[in-house]
Amino acid sequence: MAGAGDAAAAQCPAFPSGPYAAPVSHDRVAGYVETKLGGDWRAYIAQQVDRLRRLDAVRAQGKALAVRHDGGAARISGPELDHYISVTSDRIKVLRCLAGETTSPAAKLVAVLPKPVTSAPSGSNQASAADLNNFATAAGGTEVAAAPQAPAPKASQKPQLVHVPLRNVKAQPPAPNLDVEITAVCKGDTTIFRVSNMGAAFPEPGSISIYQIGAAGRKLIRTRRMQLSEGQSATFELKKYLNATGQLGLFVEPSWYHRATGLDAAIACN
Repeated sequence: MAGAGDAAAAQCPAFPSGPYAAPVSHDRVAGYVETKLGGDWRAYIAQQVDRLRRLDAVRAQGKALAVRHDGGAARISGPELDHYISVTSDRIKVLRCLAGETTSPAAKLVAVLPKPVTSAPSGSNQASAADLNNFATAAGGTEVAAAPQAPAPKASQKPQLVHVPLRNVKAQPPAPNLDVEITAVCKGDTTIFRVSNMGAAFPEPGSISIYQIGAAGRKLIRTRRMQLSEGQSATFELKKYLNATGQLGLFVEPSWYHRATGLDAAIACN
């Protein structure tokens, strides 16, 4: 099994646990990443970073988080929620350690990912995303009562060309919107996204994320943290084995202001 072996386990700390965070082992998580994500630690870490961001947003709004505990339901806030978020953050550090020791080719792509930022949660206060159960799934238990996702948009089979205006709120005085051009095309069964910055340089790094979409919702499979300069482009090529539903979508998330989470482009390559 490609993944975190005995050497990595010996060098990395154990996953922390708590009253609302079930114990989980290195081997259990490594097995989950290998069998469910094809050894793609980058995607799994990105999911957990997004999970932490959403938890932080719930706390920032002073609301309680719904969790499952001892076979029942509970709501945590204040110091209990602070501790839960701290455990989640520490688990991501362990994931990064394990990924650094992993020998699978996908794991070697692990890079610096977005740090948690406060953003407005969407939907339920139950952390508003099915991704909140990722660690629990790997551990064979359940931690967070996740809210159902909204139906995913239907992707077109035609090539896509989309312009996304991003606010440049860092500029003083305020500057015109940044202009990001997204193209999406199929080359056989390979999906190709190209993100081009047609305007001024990004004031700070942003995240470009790609999701697998379908009837069950959407699943993060790639993310890249970039600070695009004027005229710079980034290309993503995704093979069929990463696209079980045949439909992929892309979302550009700036770090300097909050955009409502959605999809900027979506395409079906069967």
